[in-house]
Amino acid sequence: DLYCQEIVGSTEPPLPEQLISLAEKIQLASHKPSRNWFLELSDNEKLYAMLALLFQSVDRFILDEIYIEAVQRLRAKGVLNLKDPREFGLEDMLNHLNASVTETRTVNFVSESLKQEVRNQIINHHHLLWSTLELILELIETYKDPAHWEFRRSLGAAIGTLGIYRLPKLSL
Repeated sequence: DLYCQEIVGSTEPPLPEQLISLAEKIQLASHKPSRNWFLELSDNEKLYAMLALLFQSVDRFILDEIYIEAVQRLRAKGVLNLKDPREFGLEDMLNHLNASVTETRTVNFVSESLKQEVRNQIINHHHLLWSTLELILELIETYKDPAHWEFRRSLGAAIGTLGIYRLPKLSL
């Protein structure tokens, strides 16, 4: 909309520099609401959002179990800003995250800009998420049967996503 208003409202064709400036302005305008949206989430919702994107091809109910176990383990390790996951309705959490469950029962963010903000926050909070590595490794061991190869692949992808920030520790 902003692009159309600027271009259509102009009497002269825009210069390349003006188009670049306009694109930067639009990008900044679209990033701020997404950033504010994320900052307004509870710490539990932020964690769920990051886990949902890390494990984007995992069944929603398995994701819920990963989230619950991750919160319990992080709280046991002293992360006190996370509340007991039983205090939150998981459907309410999905609504606050502007996320939906697909036909294949995976969690998907409705907006690409929100999804991008969660990606940014995974980078920002990789050190917190790395604390869930032990849980991920346990899940890989539990589901080592060949029938669960897709789930293990998702777990491995999550390790890879987090591992790029912890290369020395990735050689575990």
